[in-house]
Amino acid sequence: MISKKIRALSAVMTAAVMCAMPVSAFTHVDDLPADSVTNVRLNKPYMNFGVKAGEDVDISDMKFAVKDSSGNKVAEFTGPEGKLNVLDDTLYDFSEIHSLNDLKNYSKRSSIPYDEFIPDRMKGVSPSGSLRNGKSYKYSSSSDGRCYIRLDDECYYYYNDINKMTVVDTMTVPANTIIIDADSKFPELKNTASNVKLEPYEDSQNCDLKGLYYMYQHAGEKNSFKADTGKYKVWCSGGYVGDYCEVYDKSVTYSKVRMKFNDAFPGLADENLTITKETSSFDEKHTLVFDLRGDQSKLAFTAVYHSGSVISAPIPDKDGYVEFWVSNEIPAVEMDYDFDWSYTLNSGSTVFGGGGGSLRTAKLAKSIEDLNFVFKYPEKDYCLYNVKPETYTIYIDNKADSRDYSLSLSKLNVKDTKDMQRFNVTVNKKPLLLGDCNRDGVIDVTDVVMIAAHVKSKRILDGRGPVTADVNESGDININDIIAIAAHVKGKKLIPAKYV
Repeated sequence: MISKKIRALSAVMTAAVMCAMPVSAFTHVDDLPADSVTNVRLNKPYMNFGVKAGEDVDISDMKFAVKDSSGNKVAEFTGPEGKLNVLDDTLYDFSEIHSLNDLKNYSKRSSIPYDEFIPDRMKGVSPSGSLRNGKSYKYSSSSDGRCYIRLDDECYYYYNDINKMTVVDTMTVPANTIIIDADSKFPELKNTASNVKLEPYEDSQNCDLKGLYYMYQHAGEKNSFKADTGKYKVWCSGGYVGDYCEVYDKSVTYSKVRMKFNDAFPGLADENLTITKETSSFDEKHTLVFDLRGDQSKLAFTAVYHSGSVISAPIPDKDGYVEFWVSNEIPAVEMDYDFDWSYTLNSGSTVFGGGGGSLRTAKLAKSIEDLNFVFKYPEKDYCLYNVKPETYTIYIDNKADSRDYSLSLSKLNVKDTKDMQRFNVTVNKKPLLLGDCNRDGVIDVTDVVMIAAHVKSKRILDGRGPVTADVNESGDININDIIAIAAHVKGKKLIPAKYV
């Protein structure tokens, strides 16, 4: 059977834990331990902001709000430790999310947008690797083919690792080059049938290798051929099972790996490296035994291993080992194989046949790399998650207080980053002009009207208005203050410029 190729990956959310998770927290294939742990940030932009009171300022009941660059109010809150009221459905209140456990128990967790995750080309994508969660593959979204991470995913890479393989040689293959390396033992096995042919996927592609390449004729040779960039169908002794090798427009390093045939392709041959097939012809049943290391003059087993643009045609040695080339860039090997046979019927006639081959993916040495999805949790104050990268404005959301107080920081510039962006805002008293009851910066008839209404208890001054109205600083607002402000407006007796 053809090994199933897993070319898709997984689905995912935003955050996890700041410190590396212990290896034991993950469940791996075959219960193997992890070789390494890598921290990965996956969250959307978010901002953590705190508001504190300046000298002699009480903000316990002061109302604040945040608006986006379009002027839309997106959140509001009261005091330094009140409840954050989020007004934009795309934003999330993470003010009380201080740990992974808090995030898992968050009431709106299910609606938090997942974050796209691009797996490592070698470690997390077939054929050289895969992204897994527990003992299962993680697949991409069927709608867009992209990968996403969910909050509680414990993902890891399970990938072919050259560093764990027995490497006996290395070479660098130039751009636009195909190499075929045939074992020297083909004449010894009397195998004259094994061959390979390459067919361009596109009519415009050109390759110097034309027709059938017989291993017997090139035994012990490592030959190179110029070829245009792209994929080439691999025909193994006349059989094609849909696989291909690929020529690159850049140089690539390859390693020759030594391992036992039955370890690389378990279940194909028995312990003696023979493959048994049953066939029939003219009502006669025959058992064909293909010896991968023996006489193949009548029963030939053809196997070509390809990785990138290098094709290997090894024959197992007396100890069952084969040597084949593996791309260091994408360390994966496919083996196309096929059978050729001839046998004699009871009548004395000879039957010739072939086929029955397939494709196998080499089982190479692998490594496990745990992915620790990192999220820095806010320790205090307010926090808005999933904010758009733009400039937000924080302001005092009360007319009287906004006349009396100012903020040390009003513009919150959120960048497109996965780091938590922290803003500290201090509320300070504004310097107010003595006599300026409505705190508009000037003393005029409006102030006379306002202080008169206050003294008559018709309309009490709000905020710090009473402080500015006590012109004579007697501690009481009365008719004398009205007279003083009126005289100032008429220009009869000016109030000395003083800020309170």
